[in-house]
Amino acid sequence: LYIDLERAPMLRTKIADDTGKGTYYLVLNYHHLMMDHVGLEKVVQEIMVYLSKEQEILPPPAMYRDFIGHALEKLRSGEGENYFKSVFAEVRESSYPFALTDTKGDGSTKIFTSKAVLPTELRDAVRKVSAELRISPATLFHAAFGIVVARCSGTEYALFGSLLLGRLQGARGSEASLGLFINTLPILLEQKGSTREYIQCTNERLQGLLEHEQTPLSKVHQWSGIPNDAPIFTALLNYRHSVQGRGKEDIPELGMEVIAGEERTNYPFNLFVDDYGKDFGLTAKLSDMGINPYKLVAYVQQALRGLLQSIQKGGDNGVSGIPILPEEERLQLLEGFNDTDVDFPKDATIVDLFQQRADSAAEAIAVVYEGERLTYSQLDQRTNQLARYLGEQGAGPNALVGICIERGIEMIVGILGILKAGAAYLPMDPQYPKARIAHMVADSGTKILLTSSTCAKQLPKQEHTEKLILDTQWKDKVQKRSTKRMERAAGPE
Repeated sequence: LYIDLERAPMLRTKIADDTGKGTYYLVLNYHHLMMDHVGLEKVVQEIMVYLSKEQEILPPPAMYRDFIGHALEKLRSGEGENYFKSVFAEVRESSYPFALTDTKGDGSTKIFTSKAVLPTELRDAVRKVSAELRISPATLFHAAFGIVVARCSGTEYALFGSLLLGRLQGARGSEASLGLFINTLPILLEQKGSTREYIQCTNERLQGLLEHEQTPLSKVHQWSGIPNDAPIFTALLNYRHSVQGRGKEDIPELGMEVIAGEERTNYPFNLFVDDYGKDFGLTAKLSDMGINPYKLVAYVQQALRGLLQSIQKGGDNGVSGIPILPEEERLQLLEGFNDTDVDFPKDATIVDLFQQRADSAAEAIAVVYEGERLTYSQLDQRTNQLARYLGEQGAGPNALVGICIERGIEMIVGILGILKAGAAYLPMDPQYPKARIAHMVADSGTKILLTSSTCAKQLPKQEHTEKLILDTQWKDKVQKRSTKRMERAAGPE
């Protein structure tokens, strides 16, 4: 499907004949620089007219250059620049769903597609609410897609592209002309206010785009605060009016039918909404990132359902509370992934379980940190040495040993060594203020404090508390102790 813009032509026709079956195939491969979806329909209609030998009924073609002249004149007026600067000048960063930022595909990127028809009750609700609010259903779909884009980007606003027909503000004859009329422009939807206010804002933003629908996207990017080396958006919504089943392009009286069609964009996060007059078709197209495109369809449906339910209740609920996760996925995240209950021996301690593992897999890697690693055997031996040292200092059952140290192997050795000595450990974050650490030590009656040379510099002086600096004092104070396993110092009770 990829078309190299450096190699003409941009519109290619291929014919394949299956004379044995009396079937003839016509393949049209074109770039959007040549024409859009409306133009394709007109090409198919003209083919039908010529095959019917009724070409004399065709109207004189409208000149595309007239449209170009109109668009350039509109740009020179400066109205578009003023509008887009008022919206995007202060925007410094876009919203990229799932951190997708690549819009320069060369045609080799895998695209995964999921299609669905909007459920009947949701379809009817969209039509009903649209009529009551006197807005297009397109507004509701843009509002729902904006919620999804913002949530998937982790931003408080949604910035995505909207595909415009481009023929509404064009020159005379634009509706019947071939050429590139569609244009993609950014829409900014802040995720704040009530649902009713959010939908109203979405409608106003769409109206603003329609008034300036032929403004070049490159110009809008320049007028925004987003750097030119970053895409202004990577998510795209294409809302279009279509004929269900593609029947409009079939020509049964001539024995012709449209077999299939495929379209691609350079954006990695796409939603196509087909308004069939009654039903709505949803098509999600995502680049290969390990996420099923059906999730995008499900998220949009859930956001749409939340918007409609809120409007039906008055529309005063905050838009930030509209969920996008279907109930099944929400339960999986909150309950399924958090279902970590496991059976374990009621008469065994953490130390007992560790030592069982050390016996069964002594040479297996137990802990890794920044290139340093310890096997279960090595960890067992070090913690036995530390436990003996702590026991000699008075640590044991009903005693507390403080530990204030950064994350690393010494932290694991310290905690396990304290437990093996039969004591309990009192963790203290090295980032705590000195006064808070001093209070914790004094209030708990801790006599021994394990730390590191880095953290020790931040600790307050404590007269009755001994500090053991694990990374610098280990050799002199701990290493000479036996590595043999100690008797159990404390039970599960």
